[in-house]
Amino acid sequence: MTVSYQPQIFAMAFLTFAVWLVMARARLRDIGSGRIQPGDLLLSATRGSKLSDLRSSDNLANLFETPVLFYGCCLSASIKGLESPALAVTLWTYVILRCCHSWIHCFTYRIRARTNLYILSCTCLLTAYIILGLGS
Repeated sequence: MTVSYQPQIFAMAFLTFAVWLVMARARLRDIGSGRIQPGDLLLSATRGSKLSDLRSSDNLANLFETPVLFYGCCLSASIKGLESPALAVTLWTYVILRCCHSWIHCFTYRIRARTNLYILSCTCLLTAYIILGLGS
């Protein structure tokens, strides 16, 4: 059986682009309402004080933190030729948890649920690296 980690990589990339679109929509809404000027977006100091909603922007930044380790794990497993169904399931679980985390972060902002999802996703990532390390 051949195991590919590309679907998980594409799913995470899709999530990142989706959050970027949510952020772009929020920023365009603020610009269109006259709340901010496009130049206000140049510096993070002015951006934070002027935007009406920073949730999607903060979440997009989050998608360049631990997911970097996710991409590294996927690429390492592919380069090593590791065909592990357990790793594939663990990576899918990570992606699903990150999708749920992003939904809560962007649209509901329930801190406890978001924190729990973050902890679970990091646990999945740690598990994926353990599987990767044992699979050599």
